[in-house]
Amino acid sequence: MELAVTGLGMVSSVGLGVVPACAAIRAGIVRPQPLRSFQVLESEPVESLPLVAHPIEGYTEGFLAVGRWLRLAAGAFDDLLTYGTPPGRSSTAFWRQTGLVAALPFPDEESLSGHLQRDLELLRKAYVLPLLRIVGVPISPEHTQLLWSGHAGALDAVCHAQRMLEAGRVERVVVIAADSYLDERTLEELLDQRRLKSPSVPCGLMPGEAAACFLLETRRSLRARQVRPEAIIRGAVTARNERSSMTDPPTGELLAQVTQQTLDMAGLTSPFSGDLHTDLNGENWRASHVAYARVRLSERLSPDVRLRTTALSLGDVGAASGAVSLCVACRAWRRGYSLTDTSLILMLSERGHGGALLLEKVWS
Repeated sequence: MELAVTGLGMVSSVGLGVVPACAAIRAGIVRPQPLRSFQVLESEPVESLPLVAHPIEGYTEGFLAVGRWLRLAAGAFDDLLTYGTPPGRSSTAFWRQTGLVAALPFPDEESLSGHLQRDLELLRKAYVLPLLRIVGVPISPEHTQLLWSGHAGALDAVCHAQRMLEAGRVERVVVIAADSYLDERTLEELLDQRRLKSPSVPCGLMPGEAAACFLLETRRSLRARQVRPEAIIRGAVTARNERSSMTDPPTGELLAQVTQQTLDMAGLTSPFSGDLHTDLNGENWRASHVAYARVRLSERLSPDVRLRTTALSLGDVGAASGAVSLCVACRAWRRGYSLTDTSLILMLSERGHGGALLLEKVWS
């Protein structure tokens, strides 16, 4: 089943809306800021310096953990209602036939009780249901799902949304992904793992935060509403390797596998030559996986692919990475600066979740 993308929404450190944010990313605008509340120790000379990161200034201060995710997700959802084609919040008939799949960051291992389904249900009550109340849309709670797959979360959510639509439970689905690496507990963990970029760790990540969402619809729903989509999803595949992507030797096997399956699903026989959106963030292990995957895919990916990564502008935005990349790809076609009519999105989590998604431009 081909899915149409009919609406977009985003909040980020370079724009509180998908239009200004994608324009800023296109222009190469960055807004890194020193975090006065979080210091890193440098050895030569020995001194304590503020960590440089990509916060959304004036927007997320004072919000922690789930509250911060809610703040980000609500902002992206509001932008979807402003930018996209959905009717207003009061259109009960529309929203009752709409589902929601939310992608969140991995929970702290210490907070897991060992009962995955119970943990997900508790988080659904603490995050998804309050989100629906905040944005004020009457989506039925029984049509909502929550998942965590790290960087691959938004792509995993697309696969879940497709199953919901194929089952006929709803006519359209909102996929929303929010994440922030800027709470103290996450920063401490990244610091302990030597993953934060600093003068002493040049091959590290710059922490960021963002939320992005998009509306998926079937062709039947498109015809009924008479709307023009932003793009068509030709294929999406996710998979999980039980080994850690971050600590095990990089092979690129998982990324190559999901990419092969996605290109086959889309019926693409010639080598892909469009924009290749990845979650490269400055860490060596992630770059190695992408590089090895490209070697494995030498017959399926053209040497002319253009590598794109939003971390250059936003820092690492974790579970929001895939949704942000999809928004950037769609806006590139809307503004006419994409080189080709297809875009490929590749995402890999540190815990072994990988995903690929192929987008196609809708001709005007």
